[in-house]
Amino acid sequence: MERKPVLGIFLGEAAGIGPELIAKVVADGTVYKYCRPILIGDARVMALGQKIAGVDFQWDVISDPSDADWNTGNIPLLDLKNFNPENLVMGTIDTCSGHATGESLVTCMSLLKTGKIDGFVFAPLN
Repeated sequence: MERKPVLGIFLGEAAGIGPELIAKVVADGTVYKYCRPILIGDARVMALGQKIAGVDFQWDVISDPSDADWNTGNIPLLDLKNFNPENLVMGTIDTCSGHATGESLVTCMSLLKTGKIDGFVFAPLN
């Protein structure tokens, strides 16, 4: 049996379309044909993306990619807990969101360099 790569999927800029796009892609389920996905970002941002996209799926919060279990029917989410979108104005430039985006990219690169994920993709960034 072919081993599918572990692919980090970074939610992108919280103030932009990224979390909504990721929510739609994950809800479709097609991503599982190609990889073992792990969402990377803040769970609150993912919840907002789901709400905006009008889709529903469940995730399991993990603290490390080694904790991921793709047999539960839920997608693993590495919750970085680095951005609360509560007061975010969508479609605007937000320094806090930008800072969280930079932190998240550093996390993705670190996970890749240490071999915890096989690659990563990301939604639009600002």
